[in-house]
Amino acid sequence: MSLNKVYYILLKDLKVEIRRLFEILASISFVTVASLVIAQSAFKSLTPQLVVPALWVILIFIAIFTSTTTFTREADKKTLYGLKIIPVSPSIVFLSKTIFILMLMLFQGTIEILLLTVFSSQWYLLSPNIIVVFIILSVHVSAVAAFTSAIVMYSEGRSFLIPMLVLIFTAPIIPLAVTLSTPNIPFNISDVAMMLIEAILMLVTTSILSEYVLKV
Repeated sequence: MSLNKVYYILLKDLKVEIRRLFEILASISFVTVASLVIAQSAFKSLTPQLVVPALWVILIFIAIFTSTTTFTREADKKTLYGLKIIPVSPSIVFLSKTIFILMLMLFQGTIEILLLTVFSSQWYLLSPNIIVVFIILSVHVSAVAAFTSAIVMYSEGRSFLIPMLVLIFTAPIIPLAVTLSTPNIPFNISDVAMMLIEAILMLVTTSILSEYVLKV
């Protein structure tokens, strides 16, 4: 069954990530320092218009970091060929990697929200509006990060291409995410539905394209 194959690949990635715990610690350190800098640099004039965009920008950087833990790592360690010889479609492999990135992003993103809330004393960051946007945006960005990692995994310039492509693919959804999560702007359900549709379309589109990308 496809679910069993997704579970197998996902479990393998999680075991590898646990062995390379320093990568997660490095990413959490970045989140901690970034949250502290944002909270302290404009402490007296800290407003939702400053904190909310910063929150989502940090999340994008988390996606850039986590994208290096998927296909680029498999290509470096020559383990990608092992995935190609097992009876599983490229889209299943891609979906497994996307879920893996999503799990890392939800974990690190939750830490980011908690730290930024504590450091800045902006308690609205724990509101349901922020949480809903956070989850939807994480799905969107996880698909982008996984696809970006797949298309540049053999490129010598991937250290430049990954950040650039992740930023390009996520830029269109950031303004909507900021609008929906700013406290003084009414929370529009139709905008939430639009953001959710964009995230689903991104996931479906990248999954379809992965059938070609991962066969090359």
